[in-house]
Amino acid sequence: KNALGQTTPAFGTAYFENLISVKSNEAEFDPEPLVDNLKLTVATIIVSERTYYLTKDLNDNKRPSAGDEVRYNIKYFNPSSFNFENARIIINYEQTFIHITGVNSGGVDNGDSIVWDLGTVTIGQPSYENPACLGFSFIVLSNPGTPIFNTFTAMSGARILETNNDSLSVQ
Repeated sequence: KNALGQTTPAFGTAYFENLISVKSNEAEFDPEPLVDNLKLTVATIIVSERTYYLTKDLNDNKRPSAGDEVRYNIKYFNPSSFNFENARIIINYEQTFIHITGVNSGGVDNGDSIVWDLGTVTIGQPSYENPACLGFSFIVLSNPGTPIFNTFTAMSGARILETNNDSLSVQ
């Protein structure tokens, strides 16, 4: 099941040289070129793709239900022309409805959130063609019809790059 959410991108500022020519029908001089810096605001985000998938389906119904094991998989890449210093991915999860069975790629679980310290995510790395992958596995504890929610946040320093509220429907 693909995770659904709402993205709040962070923005950065970049300056580009903008060549402007000024002409006047009233003036008696040749066109005069002016060089002016053009300020553009561009999105600066680490792009993520998050999915849930069953790894152990006890009742073989191909849907998450109590007792099943699920993996929450996160793939990310940096398509921007910016380095992200002190980058982190944080998952806040509902500990009442899941039991964490494993966290990979150096993530640390403190009982209600999992944090991956990524260090510096450099320009174009990881790439779109070969995204980095991390995640965690859990046993479903919730009752049928009770969705499992978690909040995904990607940060650089104290800046939020992306945040999403993801949910998994339980049968």
